Amino acid sequence: LVRYVSPASIGTAGKYITTETAKAALAVKKPYISKPYLTVNTKRLIVLISEPIFDKDGIYRGVIAGTIYLHENNILNTIFG
Repeated sequence: LVRYVSPASIGTAGKYITTETAKAALAVKKPYISKPYLTVNTKRLIVLISEPIFDKDGIYRGVIAGTIYLHENNILNTIFG
């Protein structure tokens, strides 16, 4: 279940994870960088980067994740472009 998303206009908060890439990030329970893939809705090339979240007792609670759009102006392309 997506708890929070920024910007909110993306509209995925309150929805369940359905993509295989996001499911893989949840399943590995360790830092994860996906292979580049096309988004379902916009068909833009992205990578997903995630970090697992564990509570004070070491129980896995999910991930914090973000995406980087490839072939577009973003901070990654500014640094390495």
